[in-house]
Amino acid sequence: MADRKQFLIGEQDFANIHNSNMVYIDKTRLVYDLTCQSGRYFFFCPLRPRRLGKSLLLSIMRYYFEGRQDLINGLAIDSLEKEWRKRPVIYLEGFTKYHIPYYLPIKKEQESFFVSNFVKEIRNGQPETFMNRLESLFANEKYQIIGDEEKYFHNAFYIIFKLFGFYVDVDYSTSDGRIDLLMKTKDYVYVLKFKIYEGAESAEDKQYAKPFESGVRTIYIIGINISSKSRRIDGWRVK
Repeated sequence: MADRKQFLIGEQDFANIHNSNMVYIDKTRLVYDLTCQSGRYFFFCPLRPRRLGKSLLLSIMRYYFEGRQDLINGLAIDSLEKEWRKRPVIYLEGFTKYHIPYYLPIKKEQESFFVSNFVKEIRNGQPETFMNRLESLFANEKYQIIGDEEKYFHNAFYIIFKLFGFYVDVDYSTSDGRIDLLMKTKDYVYVLKFKIYEGAESAEDKQYAKPFESGVRTIYIIGINISSKSRRIDGWRVK
């Protein structure tokens, strides 16, 4: 019984699995085939579903390219690879969670936008507070880089929310119209509508919340007014 191996649960670093003598189903032959066959590959790991082994696979590839035969000995790739050598590797798994708070804000005057607080405010259902942060953030953007105002803010909000691991959907269709941006957390649903030249309250004109009213999550409708003159967020309203 003392020699029984443990099954890994949520472990993302292959070095820990190797050093702890955990059970691992060997898929390294596929890694070897992927890296050694000719042609161009686009490797995409979706954010969901969780616990699918995405981070663990990247960890194995990292150690393979770093030439860590000591960690991969006994696996299929150990006998397949004939030239173990160290290659330069840029490993970004976990970057958003652990490092972005240290790089943003960069300037002293941007200290009002702390990433950790921003994420907490979204998770805790504080739309007024996180919208204040976003308004301040976009106020620092240069006028020249903002093209099509509405599309720019669609894309920018989508990237920000997606980068921090939230469920986000754009141009979400309902029976009563189209939602510009839909974001969901465990406890909240955020419906965002962007408008140019119109009052921020215009997002309330239609029953955008109706598809989600049968659920247990609290719903917030956020109407965001964009000034075509200043190309900034020019008022917003939460319902």
